[in-house]
Amino acid sequence: MDITVIGLILIGVFGIFYAVLTWGNNKKTGGNSNNNNTNKQNNNNVNIDKKKVVTEVRRKDMFNFIEFNKIVDDMIIQEKESKYTMVIQCKGINYDLMSEIEQLAVEEGFITFLNTLKSPIQLYVQARAINLKTSLDIYKSRVDDINLKYNESTDRLKKLSNDINTTEVAMRQATVEREKFANISEYAQDITKYIEKLSLNKHMLQRKFYVVISYYKSEVNTTAEFSKRELHDICYRELYTRAQSLISGLQSCSVSSRVLTSNELAELLYISYNRDDEKLLDIKTALDSGFYRMYSTTKDIQEKKKDAMEKQIQEEAMNRVEQAIKTAIASGIIKSEDEMIEEFENTADIEAIKIIEDTNISDEEKKKIQQVIVDQHNKGIDDRKEERERVQKAKNAIKNINEAAKKEIVQEETNIEENKEITLEKNSEELIISKPKVILQGEKVENKTSNVNSSEDSII
Repeated sequence: MDITVIGLILIGVFGIFYAVLTWGNNKKTGGNSNNNNTNKQNNNNVNIDKKKVVTEVRRKDMFNFIEFNKIVDDMIIQEKESKYTMVIQCKGINYDLMSEIEQLAVEEGFITFLNTLKSPIQLYVQARAINLKTSLDIYKSRVDDINLKYNESTDRLKKLSNDINTTEVAMRQATVEREKFANISEYAQDITKYIEKLSLNKHMLQRKFYVVISYYKSEVNTTAEFSKRELHDICYRELYTRAQSLISGLQSCSVSSRVLTSNELAELLYISYNRDDEKLLDIKTALDSGFYRMYSTTKDIQEKKKDAMEKQIQEEAMNRVEQAIKTAIASGIIKSEDEMIEEFENTADIEAIKIIEDTNISDEEKKKIQQVIVDQHNKGIDDRKEERERVQKAKNAIKNINEAAKKEIVQEETNIEENKEITLEKNSEELIISKPKVILQGEKVENKTSNVNSSEDSII
């Protein structure tokens, strides 16, 4: 009995303990599930925030990816027009092929250059694919010139070979000249083909060396006293002075250099940002073709008016010159073309008669030859007179044709205008005739709708 009671008590205690333990586990499980849901929501919110942050960062990075505002006056303007940058291109020297004395001079010159620096600089090296298009165009143009000279020498040799009075020395010289141009042409064509093969190699690179210098608008002492344009000019002058001092300093170490222009700066930046596409489209082609423009432009109306006015001025000036020449010829101040020709022919024939007079032939033969010259002179006068009359008739015929064509055009325009007027009159008459009909029909409809039964309405 005692053992049974003790067992029941133990079973009850164990049951209570198990119930409490189960209830605690359920509570923990529920709390964990709630925490898990909360954590999931928090993670989703964090992911959304991260996406927003990533998106914002990407937008900001893309907006600030190109680290300059514009290129103006051979300068790169950066940081909201507060920083101005110029780039100096340096031509490299072959240091290894120099003697020890020359190398020492270059090193000392470079040390002097570094010691004379008053502002920070950047050294930039850019590797570019060699573009041989310009060289090929130059070679081809020169080859064409050489081929032209070769053809001329060939024609000259043919003429000399067909001439009976040609000497052996002249033939030899013409042959040597032809062979010379033939050899030069063959050599030039070989060079052109070799350069074309080199241009197909896409792995040929060329290194270009640059020195980058900058000037900040904050370096100007009193910026408030100057306008925006004045500050721009001040920064340009100061930066250009620094660039020139650097160029003169680089001369001491045998390095020639120059400031890049705006188009060259655009090419430098274009290649920096487009390494893979620089061979497909270069900046010069893009600028020349206007790819950077969003829309096509035309001349301003004032420029068009100015061009038209200049054209009219040129035409009026030519007309006045022609009129002045005609007036001068008519007044005898200057001679016309026909008069000059006549004077030349007279002088030549008189000189020919004098030459015949000084020859050692009989007087009868002299007179016969002189008479032939006189007859030819008179015949030339008659032929030139007939030619002038024929030209004048042709001009008059062309003038008459043009005037007749103008009259026909005017008559056609007049007929067109008259036909338009007649058509307009007919149309107006039709409108006037049809208008009362419309009114009567309208009254008839109104009378029907108003249900008025009068005799007049029924007649209508």
